Amino acid sequence: MSASNYHLSSSAIKRLEESSASLVVAIKSHLSMCQTLAADLLRDGAKPEEVAASIDSTLEPAYTAMSHHLDEVRYTIKRTRNEFTSPVFRFPPEVMSKIFENAVFDPRDSKTSNLLPISQHIWVIYRRLHELFGVCSTWRNIILSTGVLWSIIPIEEDMPTPRSDLFELRLKRAGENKLYLAVALDSSPAVDLSNFLIPHYNRFHAISISANDEATITSTLNMLLRQKNHRSLSQLSIQLESWSGRMYNDNETTSACVVPDKSLETSFKDLIGELTVFRISRITFHWDTMSFSTRLVELRIDHAKLGTDDMLVQFMQALSSASELRDLKILCVETHHPNHAASDTVTPLPVTFPKLQSLYIQDVYFNTLKTLLSMVTPGSHHLTLDVTDATLTHADLQVDHNNGDLPNLLLNCINITDLYTILRLNPVHTLMVWGGSGSDEPWLSGSAFLGLLEAMPTLETLKMHHWHFDEGIQTDLNRRTHPQLPQLKNLHLTSVSISNPNILRDMMATHPLRQVVLGGTIVHAHTGGPSDYHEPLQESSLVQWLEGNVPDFCLVDSAYFPPGFILDEWRQW
Repeated sequence: MSASNYHLSSSAIKRLEESSASLVVAIKSHLSMCQTLAADLLRDGAKPEEVAASIDSTLEPAYTAMSHHLDEVRYTIKRTRNEFTSPVFRFPPEVMSKIFENAVFDPRDSKTSNLLPISQHIWVIYRRLHELFGVCSTWRNIILSTGVLWSIIPIEEDMPTPRSDLFELRLKRAGENKLYLAVALDSSPAVDLSNFLIPHYNRFHAISISANDEATITSTLNMLLRQKNHRSLSQLSIQLESWSGRMYNDNETTSACVVPDKSLETSFKDLIGELTVFRISRITFHWDTMSFSTRLVELRIDHAKLGTDDMLVQFMQALSSASELRDLKILCVETHHPNHAASDTVTPLPVTFPKLQSLYIQDVYFNTLKTLLSMVTPGSHHLTLDVTDATLTHADLQVDHNNGDLPNLLLNCINITDLYTILRLNPVHTLMVWGGSGSDEPWLSGSAFLGLLEAMPTLETLKMHHWHFDEGIQTDLNRRTHPQLPQLKNLHLTSVSISNPNILRDMMATHPLRQVVLGGTIVHAHTGGPSDYHEPLQESSLVQWLEGNVPDFCLVDSAYFPPGFILDEWRQW
């Protein structure tokens, strides 16, 4: 605090002290008058009933008011004292605003760290906001002046028709900030929301639609398309929430296809052309009729069944019109060979994304991965590949003539060398592998894993979660033993079990590691015992060595689950 501010604070305290001293003198004088009141009344010959009436009607209410005001004085002074002694009070308001933003909009449950469903996340945002709002007047004033905290406009199942008073209050508090519309419905809204949105539609920067059926998504999208002018909108996220694991556990071979009303096709084309960010989950579109604009810089598609591999080709060809695309995420997208296709099809023409910076492919079948890697022209972009047991299978569709000609997906194991071959098509920079949560037996053998790494000479980052590091795999990763291995710069081993930390340390020493994230236990086998003994890593010599030899080392809890595994985090905006 500057000297001038300190002087102003001292002057304010001095004035308050002087006022308090005057108040004490006045109260003492008043008390003296009360103590002599009886004698004065007798001397004046006052009537008893008049004295009682005067005290009851005038003095008692005054004393009640005085008591109330004194309580307010004590409360206000104590609150001011506590605010000034709190370390938080010393933070500048702009720092507190940013802290509040991070706390309010965090998409994870504060107790479990699990990602919240969209509908629940909206509710949690406002619960957190109002909890912070009621802490103290300082926080309340900061929150009221931080418009972005009020910029989310929810339309939920419990409140499908927004209350105009709440909406106007949020608009007022949001100020000039861009608005974010969050629609989370189980069914189509009972009323047309367009009349509500029309006056403010040009303020919406991002829209998130989440529903449990495609009809609700389509009707909501149609409602938005009737607005015609979409110049202010730059981000659109659409998610079908209903989900029951891998999608080919039923007879459907394609995800729900969202088709806007024919009369709104031009508006839909205009909307897609305005987007800089487009995220879709568990739905698809008629890709052969879509064209993206040069404004699009980020696209994410996850958990979508596109149908045949040819449909993936159509999707990539449509996407190639987005010449400014920088970030592409294709996660848990499933395609298959049709039943009439030969085992080897003609390689599709490649597509080029000249501005692409990041390509992230997660948990796809081998045929899907092969199509993607053969189409994306190698460039300077960073390729992250998350391989699972699905990557070792080829999806083929056959018709089950014994079951009403229903489609039946056959998953055939591939020759692991075929995977090595396609991985050499594009430089891979980050590899992620997850051992799963069930059996301790890895889905990838040590020799197969070694071959996988040797097929990625440009690999810089390896992330492994829930993996057992026996002496075999630790030796396989040693570059002295296998000089064809890539030179790893970043190694993330989380929730791992380590049989011999010394061998793991020797392996790490053969790589030019700049960053290591480590979490897990050291496993000591009990000869003849009922179970193995798991020793914490904290005091191990391995951790001490890493602290002294790796510039960026982080030890995490053995139960730590890193973001990105299973499914990269879904963002509404």
